[in-house]
Amino acid sequence: MTKINVKGVIVSNDDADIYDWLGYDCVSPNQVEDVLNNSDEDIEVDIASGGVASLLLPKSIPCLKLIQVR
Repeated sequence: MTKINVKGVIVSNDDADIYDWLGYDCVSPNQVEDVLNNSDEDIEVDIASGGVASLLLPKSIPCLKLIQVR
C-alpha cells in the first residue's frame, strides 16, 4: 500500500522548494500528484488536519484509506 503523509503546511508548488530548503514539513499538489501517478497500489493517507479530513470523510473514494486525524 502506498502512503501519502499530509503533515505540515499545505503550500503551493512554487513554495515547496523553499519549505524543503528550510527544513519545514510541507505538502504540495505536485508531491501528492507524483505519488498518485506512480502507484498502482491502494493509497493510504496519513493526514494531520481535521479540516482537510472532514472534506474527505463524506466522500466515497475507492482505494482511499484515511488513517489518522489530529
